Amino acid sequence: MKKYFSYDAYCNDVHFFDTLEEAKQHHIGNCEEFYDYFADSGGSAEHYVDGLESGFYGEVRGYSTCERRKPTQAECDEVDRDFEVYVEPPVLTESVSAWIPCSERMPEQSGYYLVSVMDISSQDVYQSVSYCIAGCRFSSSFNERVTHWMPLPTPPQD
Repeated sequence: MKKYFSYDAYCNDVHFFDTLEEAKQHHIGNCEEFYDYFADSGGSAEHYVDGLESGFYGEVRGYSTCERRKPTQAECDEVDRDFEVYVEPPVLTESVSAWIPCSERMPEQSGYYLVSVMDISSQDVYQSVSYCIAGCRFSSSFNERVTHWMPLPTPPQD
């Protein structure tokens, strides 16, 4: 499943992407296309603004699934007809992995983050906690390279 999306409110379309930047560029492209369409057609400015402000892009944080199975005879008898598939109620699954590639974006706020680090000389990869200067870089030794990051998890509550 692709992790990022762009929603076009005017066409009621959702498009999925591999990177946040792709989703952002698609959203900007939709806004520009929508703007050009209404500017050229003399459309209502209010309709135009509503359409632009209703679109968005972001990260998929969860999804729903429905288990499908063959129905029992009792379930078929209950509705007085045969059917081939029984669909269970939806179950929400939240995204577990929230690793963000440093090449894609850096944290917007300074602070400590969980990071995935590659040792440049040995090519070993490990996880650590590192301080990031907002939007800039993580502090690490000269032979390490931070490749991914995520916010620190919430501390346990006793």
